[in-house]
Amino acid sequence: MEVEFETRPNRAGSLIWSEDNVLALVTNNVLHIFAPSLSGALGQSSSKFYITSAPALTAQEDSPPWAVPGNVATLRHAMSPQSIDFILAAWSPTGCSPVKGCMLACITSRHSVFLYIPTSSHLDKQWKKYVALDKHLAAHWNAGPTIDLEMADRIESASLAWSPKIAVDNIGSVLALGNKAGHIMIWHTTDPHNIRCVKAWKTSSDTWIVCMAWSPWTIEDDHYISTLAFATADGVVQARKIKFSPITPLKDIDVSEDLIDNSRHTLHPCTVLRWSPTNIEDAAAPNALAYSKGNRLNIWFPESNKVLLWRRPIAKAIADIEWDTHGTKLFVFFMDGKHAVLRLQGDEITVDEEGIEFIHQTIISHCHVQSKTNISQEEGETENANADEEGGDEEASGAIANSKLQLHINSGARSVGGLQLAIVY
Repeated sequence: MEVEFETRPNRAGSLIWSEDNVLALVTNNVLHIFAPSLSGALGQSSSKFYITSAPALTAQEDSPPWAVPGNVATLRHAMSPQSIDFILAAWSPTGCSPVKGCMLACITSRHSVFLYIPTSSHLDKQWKKYVALDKHLAAHWNAGPTIDLEMADRIESASLAWSPKIAVDNIGSVLALGNKAGHIMIWHTTDPHNIRCVKAWKTSSDTWIVCMAWSPWTIEDDHYISTLAFATADGVVQARKIKFSPITPLKDIDVSEDLIDNSRHTLHPCTVLRWSPTNIEDAAAPNALAYSKGNRLNIWFPESNKVLLWRRPIAKAIADIEWDTHGTKLFVFFMDGKHAVLRLQGDEITVDEEGIEFIHQTIISHCHVQSKTNISQEEGETENANADEEGGDEEASGAIANSKLQLHINSGARSVGGLQLAIVY
């Protein structure tokens, strides 16, 4: 199925599958929600998509319960877009909504946080706003009706991430929020009558938390443990372990110190954090964190605290990253439309030429008829970056000649179980 939209997603992670295989596409004006429905005998039916959408926001719906001083408000109004846009969203695990499905949390261009749910099921075309977290954030920081810029940076959210499912006391999941001042807060939001911040801390950064990602939960010494990775606007990528006892799950949450060795830190921004999926065939296999740094791909292994590095010199910055279902391959999409398929083999990252050819022949050729293209690339473009890790970031792509139409895949996402692949181009 192919669908065209009036606006395009403007950042990584805009194409997201829920655990119950509902697809959301975040564009500026609308949260588009696709609900695939299979009917008939398995393997003999085609997939039908029911297209729904969360209601567009208005100024009244996105009015926070605070105000900044008049002169600051005037400046902000002049610098901000007139319309209210969605900038990112994330699905909760299953079982968190009143109908036991997934909730969709989003952040707007005014840095407000809203949670949406379907009115009856995810096939229903009616989605509604379930919770607006602004008033709870203001109460957490003891904000008055008028706030200064320092308080605004604490209240206004810049990133969010749902934890994997927590099968204790019907918690379902907790929502991590990162603000503009380097704070991370963990919120319990699945009960609208008992919304509260259960843990908060200040990171080593004083700037925006731009993205976050939770690793799967593990059990060690009768405690639940997950690693929350986060990236800041000054280019730092860091992670901390979140630990709690199932006896008092939301009362005694422990947060570790920083885990990643950033002695080789560079200022290139990180836009994507992706944990490798849990391998069902080898449940003991450790998870790895893939993250972008400009046009570099980094893979961090928590157990050894080792980071592997790969980059594509003649390419723009990385737009998105997606793991395969086994956690051994990565699909990397660049801002200039190029893509790479990488294979993780022990301590090496190698290019999977067959995977790249499969994307060209199976996906691109089926989406559009293209004339022959001639792409010139620098020698060594697909080599590991250990020998030269500091140069060549975000340069222009190779020259393209004799092309009437060049399809640029900007992002891809696999559904749960890897049964369906969605792409944005």
